[in-house]
Amino acid sequence: LFYGHDFERAAPAAAALEARHPGHPAGPLFEAVVEYQRWTAEGLRDERAWKAVQGDLSRAIDEAQALEKTSPAEANYYLGAALGLAPLCSWLAIRGSVSLVPLLMMAAVLLWTAGFDILYACQDYTSDVATGVFSVPAKVGINNALWIARLTHLCCLGLLLAIWHASPLLGPIYLSAVGIATGLFLVEHSLVKPTDLSKLNLAFFTIN
Repeated sequence: LFYGHDFERAAPAAAALEARHPGHPAGPLFEAVVEYQRWTAEGLRDERAWKAVQGDLSRAIDEAQALEKTSPAEANYYLGAALGLAPLCSWLAIRGSVSLVPLLMMAAVLLWTAGFDILYACQDYTSDVATGVFSVPAKVGINNALWIARLTHLCCLGLLLAIWHASPLLGPIYLSAVGIATGLFLVEHSLVKPTDLSKLNLAFFTIN
């Protein structure tokens, strides 16, 4: 509905989703998207409309973080999506229009966030299994979870390269930064092994 700019139906649908699933980030996240799309399509520039986007986005982030306590596997990607709206909204605030580049930025942030969240969740594997918490490591095991995190970050790097390809303004400096990010990802993932999580904090808090 919101991709078709049918805001009269999209807004109530997003609100109904939140009402059916209170405390879940999906509702406020879709409400933020609806408000954002309306803001873009209708050329809204008033402060109230922009605050509505920010308010829904903040609620989505808060509820995604709360969801991590009970369903981390799902929350990883919702939190990534909510954080991914930051570069998209910043682009819109500065440029006043949307193109492929900020959408790729949003997707890259989503995958970056989800990847390191899955990585960090490995340290809670034992307690998650014991208490029945649905996390990626608890569901598929630490080794498979690490591979999911690696593949997620690999896709993130692919999107960073796609941003370079889509934007004629980006040159050697941007590619150098992507190269540095690639190196940091390699170091981050090399520090964490299925049988040795002792360097997880170094990988997560320092390298990441």
